Amino acid sequence: MQNAGLCYSASMLILKKIIAVSLVLSCVSCAEVQHLDEALTLQAYSQEQDSLAKDVGRRDALTKKLLELVRSGRAADEVKTTAELFRRFGEPVLIKKAIGSAAEDEWLYRYQVKYLSSPKVYVRVNSSGIIQAFRYEEPSGK
Repeated sequence: MQNAGLCYSASMLILKKIIAVSLVLSCVSCAEVQHLDEALTLQAYSQEQDSLAKDVGRRDALTKKLLELVRSGRAADEVKTTAELFRRFGEPVLIKKAIGSAAEDEWLYRYQVKYLSSPKVYVRVNSSGIIQAFRYEEPSGK
């Protein structure tokens, strides 16, 4: 009879521990569900930042190739149209539209986030999409 009492109290102790662990886990789960929207927002923000960083890296690599081509003096021979420029080096950072029929647009290529410390390539383009000239400019302050 004494063994039955010990067995009962051991069973009750185990049951109390199981109930306590279950309560703790359910409270943690409630907290997780309660902040799920915030966690998902942070995850999406992180993924977006990763995507932006990859895009900036890709664009900077293309800009580096264009800078090297212009510095070598081969750009005018190898790239004749805006379509080819777009295909090989992506979109410019800035397009300065010209006014008037004989005026030429000016396209700016530079590294994406280095505004003042970046070398620049200016490309003069006529209204037919034919490249007229490339101009390389060292970063200001050098």
